[in-house]
Amino acid sequence: MAVNSPIFLRIPPEIRMMIYEHLLATNEHNAIAIRNFPEDKKGDYVKQKCRTKYNIVDRTFARRSYQTTYYRASKAELAPAILAVNRQIREEASCYLYGKNMFTFGHDLEALVPFMEDRTTSTRELVREISLQKKACGGGDVEADSYAWTGVCRYMKSMDSLKKLRVVVQAGLPTAEWEGPRQLSVSDLRLLYATKHQSLEWVRELAQIGDVESVEIVADMSPTAKPDDSASLISAAFSNSIETSLIEFMRADLGVPAVSPAMEAA
Repeated sequence: MAVNSPIFLRIPPEIRMMIYEHLLATNEHNAIAIRNFPEDKKGDYVKQKCRTKYNIVDRTFARRSYQTTYYRASKAELAPAILAVNRQIREEASCYLYGKNMFTFGHDLEALVPFMEDRTTSTRELVREISLQKKACGGGDVEADSYAWTGVCRYMKSMDSLKKLRVVVQAGLPTAEWEGPRQLSVSDLRLLYATKHQSLEWVRELAQIGDVESVEIVADMSPTAKPDDSASLISAAFSNSIETSLIEFMRADLGVPAVSPAMEAA
């Protein structure tokens, strides 16, 4: 049966939604990955005539600036062509594609605003869930994504439809025992926040987003060397606090509805 047949629109709406789910489900925890085209795929990105082009800074040691655009990096096979059949099907299928999936941008923060702005106003208002990655203190390219982080937080503040935000905090935890605090208390975090310490500047921007129902904070740990100075000691203790006292601080002091994966599961 062709989907552009009037017969298709006479199918009960709940059955049509099941068809849209079959065509537009990702089978990846309802996640659609949006990423920047890497510099070595310039031939691919220039073919994307209808997508906004933007400049990014390469996060490798070279720190080169180049123009790119975004693409869907999810492995799942989707069939978005159904949205082009007619207006009613587009409206119905868009509700599933944009309203039921989480859009994940990883550390390619620069892709979020162009991707959203290339959607129509009505489509943007369907997006409910977004996932991002953010470097914590101690990372070599923290400053490189700070500007992009500020931009996406300010943009998301205007997204009244956004209900869930997932932030994967990339941090480092020493593999060997070290002398010094293993974890920061809420009082420690208050002091760092009040003194505008680098480790919490991203949290300050996050707190400005506003009316979001849930902000899931996930720690993505990588092994690091034993801390040997004050900066690395703070980094290690902070990393070990991401899913505990940091969440408590964000909830109690900043009014952010922060949760950990364990709290979400419960």
